[in-house]
Amino acid sequence: MSGPTSTIGALTVTVPSPLSVDPDWSTTHFACLSTPASTCALQIVDLHQPGHFAPFDNSTYPWYTQKDTPKCYGVRDRAARAAIVTSDRVQSVPTSEVVGGKQAEYGEWTLTCADGFPDQHIKAWWFPDDRIYVIETHADPSTDGPIAQVLGSARFAS
Repeated sequence: MSGPTSTIGALTVTVPSPLSVDPDWSTTHFACLSTPASTCALQIVDLHQPGHFAPFDNSTYPWYTQKDTPKCYGVRDRAARAAIVTSDRVQSVPTSEVVGGKQAEYGEWTLTCADGFPDQHIKAWWFPDDRIYVIETHADPSTDGPIAQVLGSARFAS
């Protein structure tokens, strides 16, 4: 697969079209991969940074890694936010997947959003040994292929 690469912590991925690394939101510890229709459709976060805690530990919002209250984000406007009404796990128990030769904890949630915002479907992969968190914030069938390519290209530094 061809395309630019992005390295976050110990993880390097290739970014295929139509995804692109959004320079306005990306740093060496956070990558925001956007599509023409969705800003930060896939986020990759190095949780070695202060201010974050491990995902799946918070019983109210298990996919969320910060200390504030999560919000539903606008699909194209990251500044537009609405309250989360409910957060429901799609599968009954966490599963695991192998990505880039590493075992990842995996979960999916559906968020019901207030204020007329569309409901959001979240998919997340957590690599506890490397403290890397990958979260698809607006799961959409049109991005399943490119996101599978990103995950398939994943390589961890040894």
